[in-house]
Amino acid sequence: NGGNQTVSVIDANFDDNQQPSNIIFNRAPGLPAVVQNQRLELTQAANSLQGTAIISKPDSNQLLPGFFSTFDMLIGNPAGNGADGVAFVYGDLPDSALFGENYGGAGLQIQFDTYDNGGGEAPAFKLVYNNVLVKRVNVTDAVLETNVFTPVSINVTPNGVVTLHHDNNLIFSTQITNWNPQSN
Repeated sequence: NGGNQTVSVIDANFDDNQQPSNIIFNRAPGLPAVVQNQRLELTQAANSLQGTAIISKPDSNQLLPGFFSTFDMLIGNPAGNGADGVAFVYGDLPDSALFGENYGGAGLQIQFDTYDNGGGEAPAFKLVYNNVLVKRVNVTDAVLETNVFTPVSINVTPNGVVTLHHDNNLIFSTQITNWNPQSN
């Protein structure tokens, strides 16, 4: 565009098995989120657990109108019904935020919902913005519960087009109406 842009890079890798200083771990009592075996484990394989990792921006005063995020995600494939899933959330999160596949606050959510609560809403990939469902793509359990690390990429453009790739497959590319990036 010919103008100057500030580019922030957040690189959180777990090769040293240490918690990065720019990430806050929140966890349910009993079985905490941990870094081990060069990976972040939000919850262990047990019932009714939640774990959250909140990554701080390099400059807390900088508005990020768009971003690109890549990571590898493993959702186990237990015998029988697994947990509810996980969410990637971008917005003003309190440092104490603790949630699973559904965050109740404002902002952008990409939900990886693995458990059907009886309404046919899952298993599915979901795009939620300010607590309004924008897009849902229903899939089979095997698509989400792979039991192997699966590449995920999320791209949000400054004009609010959200693109999700999972396991190198395009899941959706959807425009958010009234996109207003969060400050944190």
